[in-house]
Amino acid sequence: MSEDYEVDYEVNCPYCGHTPLHNRFCANLFCDEGFIDESEDDPINFIPGELVIPCPDCKGTGVEWWCPKCGRNLSDNKRLRQQFKELRKLQDFD
Repeated sequence: MSEDYEVDYEVNCPYCGHTPLHNRFCANLFCDEGFIDESEDDPINFIPGELVIPCPDCKGTGVEWWCPKCGRNLSDNKRLRQQFKELRKLQDFD
């Protein structure tokens, strides 16, 4: 993973219990706040907005969370989803 990430000491990994967790805005170039417009990848077969799917990297959250110890992608963890929303709100005020 890139060195451009934030560290969160308030949450433990639900799988291995490690803290801190790392997070960053999704690094997928086609991801737009957690979703990918298929027309970006295949403009011949899809028109913009025709098919929008959740991003496989951030699981539709717009933020990638991972544990540096066990390496699991935690973006789809329901317990952490609330923190994703709070992080977005804080980032919107900056």
